[in-house]
Amino acid sequence: MTVTTDDIIEEFQIFGVDIKSEQILSRCFDLCGRYELAADQLAASWLGFVASKSLGEMTLDLLDDFEREQLNKKKLSSGMKKTSRLNSSAVMSMFSTGLDDMLVHDDILVTYGASPVVAKMENGLPSLDAPATPVSKFNEKNNRAAPVTPHRRLTAAHKLHLSPSVAVPSERYSSRSNSGTVVATYVSPDLEAPDFTTKLWTANQDFTPKVELTSMESCNNKLMFEKLRECAALAEDSIMHMAEQLAPAFGGDDCWSSMDVPSNEPVNCVGRVCCDSVGKLNAASVLLEGSRELTGAAVLPLDLSELDSYALFPGQVIGVTGVNVSGKSLVVDRLVAGRVPSLPPHPITITQHGGPVEVVVACGPFTTSDNLLYEPLHDLLDTLVRTPPHVLILLGPMLDANHPLLDDGSVTETYEAVVNRAIGSVTNALVKCNTEIFIASSSRDVTSSWVYPTGPLSYPTTSPRLHLVSDPALLMVEGVVIAITTQDIVMDIAKEELAFPSQQGDRLQRLVHHILAQQSLFPVYPPPDHLSLSPSLLHAHACLNFKPHVLILPSDIRNFIKNVSDCVAVNPERLCKGKSGGCYARLELLPPVGDDPCEPCIVGAVIRV
Repeated sequence: MTVTTDDIIEEFQIFGVDIKSEQILSRCFDLCGRYELAADQLAASWLGFVASKSLGEMTLDLLDDFEREQLNKKKLSSGMKKTSRLNSSAVMSMFSTGLDDMLVHDDILVTYGASPVVAKMENGLPSLDAPATPVSKFNEKNNRAAPVTPHRRLTAAHKLHLSPSVAVPSERYSSRSNSGTVVATYVSPDLEAPDFTTKLWTANQDFTPKVELTSMESCNNKLMFEKLRECAALAEDSIMHMAEQLAPAFGGDDCWSSMDVPSNEPVNCVGRVCCDSVGKLNAASVLLEGSRELTGAAVLPLDLSELDSYALFPGQVIGVTGVNVSGKSLVVDRLVAGRVPSLPPHPITITQHGGPVEVVVACGPFTTSDNLLYEPLHDLLDTLVRTPPHVLILLGPMLDANHPLLDDGSVTETYEAVVNRAIGSVTNALVKCNTEIFIASSSRDVTSSWVYPTGPLSYPTTSPRLHLVSDPALLMVEGVVIAITTQDIVMDIAKEELAFPSQQGDRLQRLVHHILAQQSLFPVYPPPDHLSLSPSLLHAHACLNFKPHVLILPSDIRNFIKNVSDCVAVNPERLCKGKSGGCYARLELLPPVGDDPCEPCIVGAVIRV
């Protein structure tokens, strides 16, 4: 495995981590060689380590802790499994890459806030009879009570409802010095770029844009009770739908052939990508699962050695052309990974008289990991009161189920009361503003159903400008379609993707393109362990029958806003990360300038709270 320092720098930059010294870079390079890690695996493991402990910048001391607590334990665990279970050379070969898979798998869970689990140690080895105990996310040093600073004033409501252990202002958040910094920008090609450092984002308060909503209603039925036959039928429908979409690229409606019949002639096949084992997809483990209608649900290994480049992940529906001489493997010489749908045909109704439509997007968590004061949310609302937008989109979780104070039982009121107070603070702050508020639920919300797609949150008080929507949902603002989801699908695809060569253009743009080309807001199958997926709800509410103008994709990967296949993809990141402040996005929707009346002009920026 060949790893260069440039690979390490690039992979860490994807996660927003800057390596600031040659000594740190050299140490990372040494860890890759010592533990046989690729650059992306090292970056993913580091992200999981710092997320679980709410640590700051990378230092040599932290790298030593990372090696001792993360890498050494994985290596020890891998060695013990090999000693106890390996009885043949074939099994030895299968487990030789187990360390890399376990690192990626565990770090996915840690990235989303789950506590790593370790066993009690006796004489340097795990005790067989000792129960596994979760590792505390915050040590005594990091969990100390921070002194109250004059920056944050506690209201009477907070003092009445919050216990002292969850009402101490965050010292690290209050001491941040980069508030208001613009970290990413986008301007449509037909527009002149403004000066984002002085841009005011002023909305015409006399103009009320027309907003139409497509959202899932609250589901009162039992979830996750689909029968296997129903799930198989839904998987069949997705393959046949993509077969219709890809048919023109392969010669017409009758272009598809059975994949498991030996032939010396090239054949066209369509199916779903899957892996032949438990673990990350690799070039030798790619299978193509066909439909029952076209191939009798045949499953065939793919030989990708003839392709110059490809990017695949489990669940992706693709079309291929290849030769199957033996009937046991398809040698692929052409691959089409989905099709991006067209824009909706209706025109944009934004006019120069009404002015541009101002939109603000922020994604939770909305409170730091050491209290429930929602300081980042209040600071965002203070900014919006000064420059109110037409539309405010808040993406959950409103109260993360993995919040440390929920884990240790420090909350002395119901979870619903905490969430309702947070929603109430939003409506009260913007009560005098002409702002439509949309709050999307999340499967990470402690008060939600924990199943994706997720029904909307509940709130006891009705407000004409407050709209509680599901995850995912579609908004149409004066003809501009905005697709939103709170799931970190960009990270999920990045963890599972097999790309050859590994350095092929803009990786973030490629990950977003997968979502558009698969015409689904969650194309990964099977879903990751942290997510409970309802196939029937996914089929009904997460399909992209047309390409949205704006696609909101919140992720733990570094923030971005860029044009992908004429769709503006926005990752506003999180409003807060651990005990530190995060980012939010501002968008300005303008009328079309070119000849296409269905394509708006957009100006956007990602700004630190």
